[in-house]
Amino acid sequence: METNVARKQDILIICVPTPVTHQKKPDIRAIRSVAAFLGGIELDGKLVINESTVAPGMTREVFGSLRGEYYLVCSPERVDPGNKEKPVSSIPKIVGGIDDNSQLLAKALYESVLDNPVVGVNSLETAEMVKMLENTYRAVNIALVNEFAKLCEASGIDVVEVINAAKTKWSFQPHYPGIGVGGHCIPVDPYYLVEYAKKKHVDLPLVSTGLRENEEMVDHVLAKVLSVYQKGLRVFVYGLAYKKNVKDIRESPAVIFCQLLKKRSIPFSVYDPFLSKKEIHDLGFESGTVSTVDILVVGTDHNQLAADAKKLIGKHTAVIDGRNFFDKKVGKGVLGVGRSFV
Repeated sequence: METNVARKQDILIICVPTPVTHQKKPDIRAIRSVAAFLGGIELDGKLVINESTVAPGMTREVFGSLRGEYYLVCSPERVDPGNKEKPVSSIPKIVGGIDDNSQLLAKALYESVLDNPVVGVNSLETAEMVKMLENTYRAVNIALVNEFAKLCEASGIDVVEVINAAKTKWSFQPHYPGIGVGGHCIPVDPYYLVEYAKKKHVDLPLVSTGLRENEEMVDHVLAKVLSVYQKGLRVFVYGLAYKKNVKDIRESPAVIFCQLLKKRSIPFSVYDPFLSKKEIHDLGFESGTVSTVDILVVGTDHNQLAADAKKLIGKHTAVIDGRNFFDKKVGKGVLGVGRSFV
């Protein structure tokens, strides 16, 4: 945005990526860059809203000492990409201000354009912590079912059947196991929380263990591939996106899985209906075509897989189902995560 354009606005909403580094440390260069930009603007009377996901204290630290007398709010984005059942209009908005007037202004703004509830909380830090809890809760619960899936495998029990039966109790919220957790939120935000907790001299062993469990699921799925792989066979990975029906590959476990195959010099090709051949090649992978394969690995359970599976799976195809897409035997058999059909 040009400085002259920003100067003319009454409301400035910030929503930029907040990833982690290779060392799993918060990378807030983008929001610091925005703060540097805003530092060149007189902000008197303006409403500044940070929707970027950050740990408690970061909105105040980065945006709390800019020029002028302005209103400052944290209202973390809560969008679920690709989820048509949960559009933006259905998700309540969390609003925390640096003071009461900031919160009231932001609530009035969001209530004027959204039909969903706007929930006020008592500080910037509370709003930030809400987002930390939401995604850490999901990460830890997914880690739990990933562990449970391994136990079910050893016991010859179908973990999906167990979860679906358990969710008939009103107090049980289902999460499902798989090849791993991806995207820009669930595998990332808990690291912001862990780093924040360290500064407060608080250990979060449950969170840290859960993160490792989720990250190691690609190795668990790789072990299943190695159990059926023989020299001369080729592996076909279906789907690179971190979740179905989107093309977003940020932090995707399917991409990490392909990198593991590459390190082991296992021949493989990749197909994703949402990615072009060039996009796949740019990742360093061979692009495949939808035809009968030796070993099929489900990296992403796009809806298109239902139709493509008929072309991919032959009588002698071994299926490694990283997303538990299949619910019956196909080809030579299916090895899922916490379930199998052989």
